[in-house]
Amino acid sequence: MRSRLRQSKENFVNGLNWTPLETFKARDHAGWDVTIPSTDFRKIDQNITCEVIEFLNQLEGRPFFGEDCTGLVERAFGKRRLFADSPTAGLIGFGMRVGDPALMLLRSDVQLDADTERRVRADVLRTLADPTTDWDAPNGRLWIKRGLLVLAIVALWAGLKRLRVSRLQGGD
Repeated sequence: MRSRLRQSKENFVNGLNWTPLETFKARDHAGWDVTIPSTDFRKIDQNITCEVIEFLNQLEGRPFFGEDCTGLVERAFGKRRLFADSPTAGLIGFGMRVGDPALMLLRSDVQLDADTERRVRADVLRTLADPTTDWDAPNGRLWIKRGLLVLAIVALWAGLKRLRVSRLQGGD
């Protein structure tokens, strides 16, 4: 029970609830876990990586409902964008962060082993456009949820208004 309370606190107070690597690998991921060095990302060098390590050792988290995983990583890297905007939204004409799938902004010259190249589709990731949105902009999933909530409120309002009008007309 105590462990569940602690986990709840970590999820809602600071958002830092780490899964041990052994537990992660034991899950049914069929070997899709790969590690890509931070220096393989655009605009990241060894000095920045050292700053990130120092930051992570002093990190205070934010609740998961306030910050997604890619947001946490980008905040740790000094508020630098490491993940691309939605290519679909870009085709429509606007930028939108996506947290899942996280589209890594790999350097164009980075060479990964053949298995990692295939798993992460590095050929596609190298060609992604630079993001246009800020590191802390709400991701697409949040915008969609907000839009659906607004639509639900408008539909409820319109339904209640129609019900009221029909009752007034029926009462005459």
